[in-house]
Parts: sequence; C-alpha cells; structure tokens
Amino acid sequence: MLVIAGSRRGSLSDAEAAAAAMYEDLMDAYDAANAELLAALGDTFPRIRAYAQALNDFNAGVIAWTSGTSYYTGAASCWEPPEVTVRPV
Repeated sequence: MLVIAGSRRGSLSDAEAAAAAMYEDLMDAYDAANAELLAALGDTFPRIRAYAQALNDFNAGVIAWTSGTSYYTGAASCWEPPEVTVRPV
C-alpha cells in the first residue's frame, strides 16, 4: 500500500482501493483465460482439461485459505476445509 500511495502521491485509503481494483482485474483476467482454455480444449483432451480444472481448484483453495486463516489475517480463523471432491478423468 505504501508503494502505491507513494507512487501516486495519494492516501493509504486510495492505495487500498487501487490495490483492490488491481486484484479484481487480475482475477477477472485469470477467470477469462481459464474459461477460454477450457472451451478450447473441449472434450478432445480430457486429461489436460482435468489438469486445468484441478489447477484452478488449487488456486481457488489457496486464495480462500490465505484470506480466511488467522495466520494471514490476524483475526480468528473462519477457514474450514472443504469437502473433498474428486472429478473422474
């Protein structure tokens, strides 16, 4: 936040909003790229499609865990392990 605020000569509040917008833009781009990849793969490459879906699931889990555990947030943990879902290949 300090780097963004300093480089833009703005407040920390403005920097926080800018960082949140950058994060949202990055996540939107990732989601779009993932959807495009899965659409391009179709049913032609089931193992590569399964890998891409599993990688997306892993990334979603990392984001959920780091945004919900006390280790990263300093607050009481609200993260609970999801039920295990195994997709057949």
